[in-house]
Amino acid sequence: MLVKLCREMTPEYIAVVFDSKGPTFRSEAYEQYKANRPAMPDALQLQVPMIKELIGAYAIPILEKEGIEADDIIGTLAKTYEKKGFRVVIVSGDKDLLQLVSDRVTMIDTMKNKTFDVEGVKKKFGVGPDQVVDVMDSWAMPRTTFLVSPVWGRRRHRS
Repeated sequence: MLVKLCREMTPEYIAVVFDSKGPTFRSEAYEQYKANRPAMPDALQLQVPMIKELIGAYAIPILEKEGIEADDIIGTLAKTYEKKGFRVVIVSGDKDLLQLVSDRVTMIDTMKNKTFDVEGVKKKFGVGPDQVVDVMDSWAMPRTTFLVSPVWGRRRHRS
């Protein structure tokens, strides 16, 4: 998928972002953060080093930071480079990241073969990207918590 995207989109800059192992600032702030989320399946966990090796063979930077989730790195990069005038494309199936979509930021969900711009987010949620978290919160169970990233804001999570 990565090779296909690179071939079709010919990005000027690219990076692949991973969650790091261990606790994050959110799990340290809120003990129950992701408490009910199942662990990554062993079969997938075994593939991660090989995936990283393959990405490295293509000379694509891999970003991960202890204590910080991949979503926060993605959000920080998207907002930073959007402000610098770059066009940013996020490739993820994580609906939480749709709040980052703007006139300069789009998101591709390769699993569903969909690309989201501002109009695509409005079509999916009935509101603009700035209200995605609120809509998703209204769908969530009462135990949903909001935890704040210092750079890009509120993040919904079901505990």
